[in-house]
Amino acid sequence: MANFKDSPKFSNHDDYYTPKWIFERFNHLIPNDKVVWEMCLLNSNEQSKTYLTELGHKVIGDNTCDCLSDTQYEKDCDMIITNIPFSNPLKTKILTKLSKLDKPFMIIMNSTNIHSNYFQEIFEGKDLYFLYPKQKLYFDKYNGKKLIKPNYENKSTSFYSIIVCYKCIDKNYFI
Repeated sequence: MANFKDSPKFSNHDDYYTPKWIFERFNHLIPNDKVVWEMCLLNSNEQSKTYLTELGHKVIGDNTCDCLSDTQYEKDCDMIITNIPFSNPLKTKILTKLSKLDKPFMIIMNSTNIHSNYFQEIFEGKDLYFLYPKQKLYFDKYNGKKLIKPNYENKSTSFYSIIVCYKCIDKNYFI
């Protein structure tokens, strides 16, 4: 992810984690009888897997699995729920894999991505639906040593997020 107030030393940062309250906002739309693969856990603290499990879902995935090269969870899951990395080309590779897998998914990402040429090309012909948060989503940041909770008063996220859905809901929702 990126934060524009860091300019001119602008850089992408992929070590942002989804807090539990975000999953709680759309938990009612996640089927309880499905095995969920949290596919973007590589080198993470696995907090999203823990949160989804606490919300009543069977979740597979681990922080040693590179979702781009390791296929161990692909056959065992019914759907995918994840917060994909911010940086390209990693993000593009993961989106391409999701499209090719053709499994139901809910992915949290920067909302501007849905207007990009690469996003349109990757998901051409696929029926996507969106969960539109009623407020900005703020993420926990890992700085290499510890997890830093966001300062909600400073509204530290410089972008808006969206949850892109495929084969798991049949209309757009505001959450």
